[in-house]
Formats: sequence, C-alpha cells, structure tokens
Amino acid sequence: VDVGNKKSIDNAFKHVPKKIDCFFGCAGVSGANNNFNETFTINFIGSKYIIEKYLSKRVVKNGAIAIITSIASSRWEKYMDELKKAVNANGWDATVKEMESWKLEKLPGMSAYTVSKRALGQYIATMIPFFAKRGVRINALLPSVTDTKLLADFGKKKTLIKFSGLAKRLADQIEMAGPMIFLNSNMASYLSGHDLFVDYGNEGMIKSKELKDQFDVKTFSFKDVASKIAKK
Repeated sequence: VDVGNKKSIDNAFKHVPKKIDCFFGCAGVSGANNNFNETFTINFIGSKYIIEKYLSKRVVKNGAIAIITSIASSRWEKYMDELKKAVNANGWDATVKEMESWKLEKLPGMSAYTVSKRALGQYIATMIPFFAKRGVRINALLPSVTDTKLLADFGKKKTLIKFSGLAKRLADQIEMAGPMIFLNSNMASYLSGHDLFVDYGNEGMIKSKELKDQFDVKTFSFKDVASKIAKK
C-alpha cells in the first residue's frame, strides 16, 4: 500500500474487514528520497485519511488504534497554530490543498519530517473525543532512534545514540513492536490519547533538565520559507 496515494489506500481497504478490532499504523518515510510534499503526504495525510475515512467507521467498540509518530513530534502542542489548518481540514483533497498552499514542494523531504510527525501527533489528539464516544481508544507511539532500514537516512549510529536515553545503544525493532502491541491490548484498556515515549528515559531527563531538549524548536514559518524559495 502506498499511503501517499489516495487510490492505493482506497483499494487496500476493499480487502480489509468491515469490522476492525485493532489497527496498527506504522508506515512512514524519512524524506531522504522524497520532496517536502511527498513526505508530508506519506507521513501525515495518508494516516489522517485512513483514520477519518475508514477507522472512524470500522473500528469496533472496545477496539483500539495505535499510530507510530516519532520523538520528533514530542513538542507538537507548543506549535499547534502552524499546522491547525492542515489538521482540521476535512478530507484528503482539502488537506492536500492546504499543504500545497505552503508552496514548499521544492524543499528536501527531510525538512518535512518533524512537521509531518507533529501534525500527526496533533491530529491524533483531536480525535480522542470522537473515538471515546464510540468506545475506541487511540494512542501514539513515540520511538527513539531505532535500528531499521531508515536509520542511515538520519545519520551515523554514533551520532544518533545521543537520542537513546540511558540505554547507550539504538533500539531494536522488536523493542518498539512490544509497546505497540501493548497499546492495542486489553492491558491498556484505560489508556487513550497517550503519547507513549519509548526512549529509555530520554524524555524524563529532558523534563528534569538533565538533558537538552533537542525537539523544542520552531520548524519554520511556511510563508517565510515559501517567499525565500520564490526569490531563488
């Protein structure tokens, strides 16, 4: 399934059961091989569309949704204004139209990584009441740097270990799969709207001021960047 393509998603859901107990949203890209718009579409618009178009109708009572965002999305609540129009847009076309209005398609894809993950975290939060009325839980998993095929896109292992909390090593994929399964299991039956940091203490150390907050940065002003691109 190409989650950056509406038709691909629609076709996939023709083969998915009409009733879904649990949904695991794990798709995403670093942006290293995509432009800004492609990255934002894959990481945010595709997941948003799946949630509002399909999961809103198909996930059954006492069901659950778990979506992978990123530790890069950890400060989304401080920068809600820059993304609220995209988050609140109704449907695929309206969300794409808002993204295209930024005129940032010429930017490299990795510049959209944090933006797309913050948008996803913010959108998940807005959907808590909607799903709660239906007896459905929705949560986000915020992984630390994990040893996947995307790893090389973000830099060298030695550099990335600084985001690994006190583990002093990168996370293994199975160490993200376990918490993801937990979020959608009956063991987490009273857990909804939660950003679950899986980072071996990194977030705790940031809050206790023992570690510099690498993610509390304003990404950019869409209008300012678009203006600079136009001048070039």
